[in-house]
Amino acid sequence: MNQWAKKYLWNPIVHSARPRFCENILERAQQEKWATRKIDEPCAFDLRIPPELAVNEKDRELFEGQRHWEFPARYLACLPRASALGGLVKLSSGEFLNESDWRMRDFLASDISRSRYVRHQLDLEGDNYYLDLLFSGNYAHWLADELPRLTSALPHLPAATRFITSDPIQEFKSKSLAALGISTDRLVPVKGFYQIRCERLWYATPANDMVWNVPVLQQLRGSLLEVYARGNGAVSERLFVSRNHARLKRLANEDELLPLIKSYGFRIINLEQMPFAEQVKYFSSAKVILGAHGAGFTNLLFSTKAKFLELQDNLFAPRLWYWKWASMLGHDYCTMTGPVTKSKDWLDTDFTIHPDSLKEFLEDNLSSQGESPKKRWWVSR
Repeated sequence: MNQWAKKYLWNPIVHSARPRFCENILERAQQEKWATRKIDEPCAFDLRIPPELAVNEKDRELFEGQRHWEFPARYLACLPRASALGGLVKLSSGEFLNESDWRMRDFLASDISRSRYVRHQLDLEGDNYYLDLLFSGNYAHWLADELPRLTSALPHLPAATRFITSDPIQEFKSKSLAALGISTDRLVPVKGFYQIRCERLWYATPANDMVWNVPVLQQLRGSLLEVYARGNGAVSERLFVSRNHARLKRLANEDELLPLIKSYGFRIINLEQMPFAEQVKYFSSAKVILGAHGAGFTNLLFSTKAKFLELQDNLFAPRLWYWKWASMLGHDYCTMTGPVTKSKDWLDTDFTIHPDSLKEFLEDNLSSQGESPKKRWWVSR
């Protein structure tokens, strides 16, 4: 009876709230006369389309539609008595800040957005900055989204600002924060789900969904390389990022391909078993990076000039994210696809690459002098 009541009476009541949103925090801050500071100037840039991605007319139209980016000026606002919870920021009025469409969809799909009660609460005095935004626990989102955002905001924050983070804090977070000059005594680790009510919560307006102003990325890269790649000699100029120890393998016949990959001088690395500092060191020395689509390729941030060869399935290709990321960072990019062997969704899809096709792909790319080949290696289903 109790289980029935909880399922059909208690849960629907507890999770029946309708969240309210503040669509324009800068406008609200100006109306309320809250402190604001400009942290990034507006800018625009065009991404480079590799020749083989523009051979086919439909391909060209797809990539052309994603190559031009414009950024408004970005600001840092001081929000009095605001709260941090569930990966988003909530004003004292009860309105959530709208981060982006894709983040909001995930937020609205969770019980957090509709909860009428928050069991655990924590009050913080002084100046605080929230580092546990939605998806920041993911390695790729941390490097490509949260760290660039923090890089822009950091010089404008009060010196005594503390940083709210999850407990336990992941190693890649603590190491990257240390490289930016944020010591552990300035962190406020919070375990479990809390509404963290702050006397003053500093909020940096987001960028265009993980696509950032290039000078910000260059500044972040410089800070990380200065700490973790200084004085390190070359480790290997060719890296193959294995997914044999990853939760989602994706490249189903990786073991079959390893002898061929090694014959081209690639060093096999497993990022799941590698400390953050070593990842910085390996990618900072690499000239060619090969592997199946995955979060580990956000490490292209640490490479100064490389050729990135992405393997992916022909069902959901092209995944444009790493083309954008490589282009913003100044790397050459080429991708090839293989047939699907299993597919649950766009994230969990396995595929194979034929050894002869991979050999031809590597010959084509490794023999070119600084330019992407003109052959169309991307084939959609």
